[in-house]
Amino acid sequence: MVWNDIASRLHGHNPLAIAGVAAVCALWIFLPTFVAALRRHRSFRLIALINLIFFWEFWIWMPLMAWALMDRPGDALVARLNAFRHGVRNLFSRRRIP
Repeated sequence: MVWNDIASRLHGHNPLAIAGVAAVCALWIFLPTFVAALRRHRSFRLIALINLIFFWEFWIWMPLMAWALMDRPGDALVARLNAFRHGVRNLFSRRRIP
């Protein structure tokens, strides 16, 4: 019954446009997984699993996206943060650490 209702509503629309919109939506929903895969994130499988289970929850999607973009040892942001922490540690120590 539900499928007949959906089919009757989509009857006048272009199937290629519907498939295109569905593909764009799927790409957007699983963007954290794709980003983690492209960046070779060490927690890629966990990010993909959480994204697959909670794909409809936007409040989980945002931290997943942030997690996929961060926490990579070679990142410039992580390197700057480590340099800053090292500098603060040197500032408060009595002897200079190279």
